[in-house]
Amino acid sequence: MTVKPRDLPGKTRRRLAVELIGERESIDRKIKTGDKEIEALVLERDSTLMDLFGIAAASAVRLLVDVGDIHRLPTVTGSRPGTAPHP
Repeated sequence: MTVKPRDLPGKTRRRLAVELIGERESIDRKIKTGDKEIEALVLERDSTLMDLFGIAAASAVRLLVDVGDIHRLPTVTGSRPGTAPHP
């Protein structure tokens, strides 16, 4: 369905709507590209955070940035890195 207004206000509204739709599509493409890049960064770190329910790439990268390298934390033999109890 194509709307072709005949008066100036209608033509202006239609032009603005078309521009906004185009901008929205451009933003959606940028978001998808950014999401793919973020996911690649998380996978590059061999993180399994995204395997957890409710943790998407954006949340995983935020956790990785906030926590940093967990290998800097103490470990107990046989446990996962960074899971040792504090003395």
